[in-house]
Amino acid sequence: MTPQKINLFKYQDLVLHTVVLVILMALVWIVYGKTMDFGVVWDDHILTTASIYSEKDFIGILTRPANGFEYLPVRDITLIIDYINYGGWWGGFHRTNVVIYSIATTLVYLFFFLFLSADGMRDKKPFIVAFFLTAIFALHPIQVEPVSFIGARNALLALLFSAAACIMIILEKEEQQGIFYWAGLACTILAMFSKATSVFLPLLFIIMNMYLFKKSTIKNSIQHYLPYLIVTAIVFLLHVVIASGGAIREPLTIFGLIGKLPNIILIPEFYLYKFLLPFNQLVDYPISEYLRHKTLLFILSTALIIMTYRLYVREEKQRSSIWLFLVAYMLALLPVMNLLPTYPTVADRYAQLPLLFITPLIVLPLIKIFDLKWFTPLAIIAIAGLTNLSYQQVNIWQSDDHLFSHTLKINPNSIKSLHNLGNHSWKNGDKNKALQYYKQASDINPVDMTYDFYKARYAEENGYINIAIEHLNTAIKKKGTFLSLAYFKLGDLYIKQGEYQLAKETLENGILQVGVSPQDQLNKKKAKIKITEIDRLLQ
Repeated sequence: MTPQKINLFKYQDLVLHTVVLVILMALVWIVYGKTMDFGVVWDDHILTTASIYSEKDFIGILTRPANGFEYLPVRDITLIIDYINYGGWWGGFHRTNVVIYSIATTLVYLFFFLFLSADGMRDKKPFIVAFFLTAIFALHPIQVEPVSFIGARNALLALLFSAAACIMIILEKEEQQGIFYWAGLACTILAMFSKATSVFLPLLFIIMNMYLFKKSTIKNSIQHYLPYLIVTAIVFLLHVVIASGGAIREPLTIFGLIGKLPNIILIPEFYLYKFLLPFNQLVDYPISEYLRHKTLLFILSTALIIMTYRLYVREEKQRSSIWLFLVAYMLALLPVMNLLPTYPTVADRYAQLPLLFITPLIVLPLIKIFDLKWFTPLAIIAIAGLTNLSYQQVNIWQSDDHLFSHTLKINPNSIKSLHNLGNHSWKNGDKNKALQYYKQASDINPVDMTYDFYKARYAEENGYINIAIEHLNTAIKKKGTFLSLAYFKLGDLYIKQGEYQLAKETLENGILQVGVSPQDQLNKKKAKIKITEIDRLLQ
C-alpha cells in the first residue's frame, strides 16, 4: 500500500495546524515557563558549569568529550550559545530548554499528523487525534525531568531531531524525493550526537518502511537504509569507546548480562507503569525494592510477555499501526535497558523517546474502542489531569533542597538524595547538618565512603590533622566518587606532617584511581607536580 498524498499547505489545513499548535504551545509554556526562575540543580553543577562552555571553546567541543565521558557536540554547542547569550543567568538556560521542547512538540505533532494521514485516517480527523496524542505525550509528568533539568538537554535535542527524522522518512515515501532521505540521515546523525540513546532510529525506519509499504520485505528495507545503519554503527562504536573511559562502570560479560535479566525484564514494565500511573516521579527510583518482590514480578512479567507476543503475532500479519508502535517501543527501549552497565538503571529522561511510541500504542486502540466522539471528553479530562500533575511536579525542580527532599520523602533509602542534600547543606555552610545526611547514607550503605571523607574535611578545617588522616584512611578502604580525591587529600596531609615518602605513595595510589572528568584530570596533574617536588626533597 502506497500512502495517499498529504497536503500540509492547504489554507484550511494551515489554519487548523496553527490553532492546534497554539493550544499545545500555550499548555507547554504554562507548565514549564516558571522554570526560568530556577537555578542549577543536581548534576547541573557538573554537566553545565564546565569551563569548556563558559570559555566558548567551540574547537574543544568538536574534538573531545566536554565532560570527559560523553561526546555530544550538538548538546554542548547549545550550552556554549547559552553562555554567550545569558552569561551566568540560569533562567536563560531553562528558557532554551523550553524553546527546544516547544519545537520538539511541534515536530511530534507533525509526525503524528503525517503518520495518521498516511494511514488513511483523513476521514477520522487526524488533526484531533494528532492533537490528543501530542498533548498526552508532551504534558505527561515523565517529561518534567528532561525539560526542567538543564543537564538533560541532550534528551530534548534527541527528541527534536528524532521527530524530525521520522517526518523526513514519511515525506520521502510520500513525495518520492531523495532530498528527504538525506535530510532524514542528517537528522539521525544530529540526534545521535545529541544523546546516544538515539542509535535505534535506523531500525525504527526499517520497520516504518515495512509499515508504509506492506509488500516491502525486511531485506529490501535494510538495503534501503544501509547508509543509515553504517553511520549508526560508526557513531555507536564511538560512543561506546568514549563511555568505556568513564560512564560505563564495568565491561559487559555474559555473566553480567545474566545478572541483569531482572532489570531488563523490569524496565519495559516500569515505564509502562509510570505512563499509566504518572504519580510520584523521582530522580532516584527504589529499583532494588521493586526487585525484591520476585514472585509478583515473575507473574506480571510472564503475563506481559505472553500478551505482548500474542499481540505482536496477531498484528504482524497485517503490519498494523499497533504492530508498528509495539516494535518501535521495544526498539526505543534497547539503548536504555541497562545492557551497558551505566548509572542509574531507570530515569524519566531515559523514557522520553520510548514515550513517543507508547503513547499511540495505548491511545489509538482506545480511540477504536470508544470511537472518537466518546473518546474526546475522556482525552480532555486526561490532558487536564496530566497538565496539572506536571505543573505541580515542576515545582520540585526549583532547588536541590526541593528536589531531593521530595525524593527522600517517597524513597527514604535514596542514598543519592542524602548525598545531594548533604552537599547542599555543606555548600551553604551548615556542615553539621550535612554530616547528618552523610551519616544516614552510611547507615544504609556501610561501604559508602562519603561520610568518612567529609568527616576528614571537617576535622582538617578545625585543625585536627591526625583525626583527618584517620578518617581518610578509613574512607579509601570503601567505595565512592571521592576515592582519588581522598588519596590526594591524604597525600597533602602527609606532606604537611613531613612524611614525604608516605605522601608520595599515597599520591601515586590516587593517580591510579583517577576518573575521566576534567576536574579529575586537573587533580591528577596537581598530584604529579607534588610527586615531582617530593622527589626533589628526597634526593
